[in-house]
Amino acid sequence: MQEGSLKVGPWGSTGGAHPFEFKPRGRITKINIRTGGRGGCIDSISFEYYDPSSRQVYCSPKYGGAGGHLSESMYLEKGEEIVEMSGTVGCYDGWKVITSLCFKTNKRSCEFGSVCGEKFTLPLKTKTGRFAGFHGRYGAYIDSIGAILEVK
Repeated sequence: MQEGSLKVGPWGSTGGAHPFEFKPRGRITKINIRTGGRGGCIDSISFEYYDPSSRQVYCSPKYGGAGGHLSESMYLEKGEEIVEMSGTVGCYDGWKVITSLCFKTNKRSCEFGSVCGEKFTLPLKTKTGRFAGFHGRYGAYIDSIGAILEVK
């Protein structure tokens, strides 16, 4: 396998006026997700990451709309790596959007949103790669999401 980055996905729709790509210079330490609650969808997602060169934590922009409420944030401890991303794509408020997201790590998993619609799963079963970031499209909601994998 050739070394470098590989974009996988996105899952969802081609809607959403704004494309996004997040690939931090360090490891992701926190994932913040806003949802519309029961029967809702993923309104927005943002990340925090630790940059080892500056020894500081930085925040990504918020990708998505202003609605929803902050669900429980997922903190990633040192040594904890994302090993799988899954979720569902469904209709909400007349739009085809991401209705749920689940991040599984080498230690646990956290699920956000309302599990309804078509399922997708991206497991990473290789020891020579890692989840290095995310990409997709958004407007008032997260319309699509995919992963950026780093392979060695």
